[in-house]
Formats: sequence, C-alpha cells, structure tokens
Amino acid sequence: MITPSIHTTNWTFRVRTCYVGCDASILLEPIRDQQFTELDSAKNFGIRKRDLVGSIKTSLELECPKQVSCSDVIILAARDAVALTGGPLISVPLGRKDSLSTPSKHVADSELPPSTADVDTTLSLFANKGMTIEESVAIMGAHTIGVTHCNNVLSRFDNANATSENMDPRFQTFLRVACPEFSPTSQAAEATFVPNDQTSVIFDTAYYDDAIAGRGNLRIDSEIGADPRTRPFVEAFAADQDRFFNAFSSAFVKLSSYKVLTGNEGVIRSVCDKVD
Repeated sequence: MITPSIHTTNWTFRVRTCYVGCDASILLEPIRDQQFTELDSAKNFGIRKRDLVGSIKTSLELECPKQVSCSDVIILAARDAVALTGGPLISVPLGRKDSLSTPSKHVADSELPPSTADVDTTLSLFANKGMTIEESVAIMGAHTIGVTHCNNVLSRFDNANATSENMDPRFQTFLRVACPEFSPTSQAAEATFVPNDQTSVIFDTAYYDDAIAGRGNLRIDSEIGADPRTRPFVEAFAADQDRFFNAFSSAFVKLSSYKVLTGNEGVIRSVCDKVD
C-alpha cells in the first residue's frame, strides 16, 4: 500500500542520493572488503525503504530488462512522491547510468550537510550544484513534507547561539517537550520525531509560513526566514505557490543532474544493490 510515509521517504532518499551524486551508489551493498559505505554516514540517518526501489526495479526488469537504471528509478519515484503529495509534476531528463562502486563513509560525510547547517553552508552547497539563491530556497521547501528526527533537533540545542536564531520561544519550548533531554545519539532520540510543518504530508507552502514565524525544526529552517539574502524568496514563496513550484521544479532538475553518469561511465544494474 502506498502511504504518505512512503512518499516522504522517497523524497528524502532521492535528495540524499544526489548530494553525493545521482548514480544510485547508495543502494549498493559493501563491495569485497569495504567496511563502511556511503549509507553508513551518520548524515544519512533516516534513509529507509531502499527495498522499495529494488521492488520497482524487479518489476521493470520483467518488462524491459537492462533498459531503466536504478538511478532513474530513484529520480522518478521522488518526482512522483512530490506530485502525489500535492506538488508539481516535474519533467525530468532520463538516461542516467548506475555506478560500479559506492563511495566511502568519509566521502559522504564531506558531501552531505550537517543538521546544524546555516544559511552560508546551505547556499554554498547548492551553488556548487549550479543553483541560484532562489532555487536554493525553493529546494529547501522539500522540508514541507516528512518529519525531523529528534537526534537532529537536539544537536541544534548544542549550539550556544541557538537562542539567538530566528526562533519563536513557544516553538522552542514545543521542540524541547517533544524531544526530551536525552542524548542526541541515543535510540530514543533516533526513534522520536516531530513533523516538518503544520501539513507534513502535503507538498505546499506551509514550510515558508513557519520559517517566517520562526517555527523551523532545524537551524536552516529558522535562519532562512530571517537572512536578508533568503527572506525575500521565503516571503515570495509563502505568498505565491505557483512561483514556488516553478522554482522548485528548476532546482529539482539541477539537483537530479548532479554528477550523473552517462554512456560508458556507468552501467544499468539488473539488481540495484549489486553490480552485475
């Protein structure tokens, strides 16, 4: 059965994959004597339902063997997750190839943003992927669906400057109640979560309303509504869903084209978690 959690998982999965490169490397099991892979990075916590991509791929192989890559399956699943939760149906280029290896945990650690990322870090990250500031603010709007695990929320409060961020004091109280003072690395923190916004199963502009009001789960979610470089776009998207959808679609295509393998650079795996 397709549920809202599957839609949001598809989106999270796809975004995390493309930070390192849109080549389905995150699906691979360790190769030979490799001990720690991309998936082992603590920053990939929350990646679930990899088997769903494998199930889709199995069905495709029965109908059209070795024609659709695992990389394209991830992108199409994420695109549909956005559309099925109320967002735009984005036209994405296809023809990606799959990688022959998976990066190490250390590569993923260096490429993925931390949960404590600020506006400078976020804008730099997306600029390296060819995005404008408007597109960077738009892609952050993906936080309008899904949840934030308490281990990431609690790490925010380790920051001595947390109280000086654009954060509604009442919302800070809510987060501290929802995520009690257990260790950010504890199983309890990893199992507990808060919704990303007021309508966390609908792809809409509520994220930007919350950002303006200082109701962001992560540091970037709060600061994006206050920083003079990003606030104009936050306000514009909050007021105009069509503008948000257009900018998001453009950013989606750019992110899904990052470090893509084509031609002889990669392969089309018949099974997503193994190299043929």
